[in-house]
Amino acid sequence: MRRALAYLTLGCAAAGCPLEQATPVDTDGSTGTGDSTSMTTMAPPTTSDSSTSADSGSSSGNDTTVGVTVGMTTGSTTDGETDSVDSTDSTSTGTTDETTGTTTDSSSTGGSTETTDGTTDGTTDGTTGTTDGTTGTTGEMFPCGGAPLMLCHDAANTYDPMCSNPYALAVGDLDGDDLLDVVVACDGSDDVTVMIGNGDGSLTFDANIALASGARPVDIIMVDLDGDDDLDVATANRDGDSVSILYGADDGSLGMLTQLNTGDRTQGLAAGFMDDDAEIDIVAAVRDQNNLSVFLADGVGGFAAEVQYGTVNQPETVVLGDFDGVVGLDVVTAGVSADDIAVHFGDNMGMLGTDTQYVTQDAPHEAAAADFDGDMDVDVVVGNRNSASVSYFENNGDGTFQSQQLSAVGTQPNWIAAGDVNGDGDVDVVTANSGSNNLSVLLGLGDGTFDTAVSLDATGTALAVTLADMNDDGIVDFVFTESSTVGTIVSNPM
Repeated sequence: MRRALAYLTLGCAAAGCPLEQATPVDTDGSTGTGDSTSMTTMAPPTTSDSSTSADSGSSSGNDTTVGVTVGMTTGSTTDGETDSVDSTDSTSTGTTDETTGTTTDSSSTGGSTETTDGTTDGTTDGTTGTTDGTTGTTGEMFPCGGAPLMLCHDAANTYDPMCSNPYALAVGDLDGDDLLDVVVACDGSDDVTVMIGNGDGSLTFDANIALASGARPVDIIMVDLDGDDDLDVATANRDGDSVSILYGADDGSLGMLTQLNTGDRTQGLAAGFMDDDAEIDIVAAVRDQNNLSVFLADGVGGFAAEVQYGTVNQPETVVLGDFDGVVGLDVVTAGVSADDIAVHFGDNMGMLGTDTQYVTQDAPHEAAAADFDGDMDVDVVVGNRNSASVSYFENNGDGTFQSQQLSAVGTQPNWIAAGDVNGDGDVDVVTANSGSNNLSVLLGLGDGTFDTAVSLDATGTALAVTLADMNDDGIVDFVFTESSTVGTIVSNPM
């Protein structure tokens, strides 16, 4: 069975276990290895509240030392105090405008580029001037086991996707070898890049698949849309005003391009069981029409005409989950110009109710959902691009939410993902920050609060991030886009 990256969202009667474990599942509902964020949510239609989520510059040569110097700043963010103006119109992790997106571009050959791990003092454990490994600085690899954050990881490796502006990304076992692969939406060259996973966290370029000219894909998901047990890929096309579907074959190749027409500026994308027919449907955020478009599967491998639902101004992301504990998937989106998130309850027949809105900070962009406080319901986090912050919304258990709680991250958080990155059983949050060129890691404390952000520096514009177990060791790793490359950081908790 081909594995798509997915989160269990809660009350998993048929699907497995609660989301806070960041347990990946196969598209058939069985437990497997995979990732956690960039959200496309799926749920077995026979259960009342199980759902899963699936998903996340300029060109450069493949020999350029671009990439991330892995590191952190103990006890602070690199620039969480600095506000920035939203200068890009795509976003990440969705939202990108799309929930997982932002601007950048890419380049030439598929080999890896060298990065440094930022250690400077010649000590054998990579620490700087300390004997217990508890202190790190930006540009250094944080030592495994170091207090207080216990975030342990290898140095980053970056890979050339041979396209322009690699933006959003999704993870799944595309070729059926039980190793996770990566697909990237390249908004500068109107194509999708396939990167094959080697099982150790490294990636090998495989192919570029062209979309319609001028499409500008800014979000991407990987899921079995036609029920043939092969993973398919769908993109939200910002300038093409459409959703493109590339159907997967038995050998892992992508072909048979199909297009679903939407309204003006399609930004975010998700897939899941919106009705009770056991077929996966598609939900898109259409920014300039202020609506959500729902495409219900027609039972023969295609989709019915879109049904539009008005929502918050300029929606840029789509997150699916069972937020109210009632049968059927619900939808959360973020309105970048409204400074709100909007919650729409689904009726399990493919229809959405009117929205309830909750105030965020300036320019909410991408969102993610998980049980951050361990109370068995699904909470929401959203990155606020112009206020260098993440808003956490605690679910009251019925799909209503408490007022936001804020955590500082880097400048212009463009994408957001959730998963347990340090192996302590609590759900953490990661943002890709296009303004400060880094990833911010908010380690969850299990009660809906987070430790001070840790920074992993990038040398280019950090656009999107997702979390997945790329080396099959049971711990999620970082997969990200920055400027012209795709990168991985393998986690190594003690």
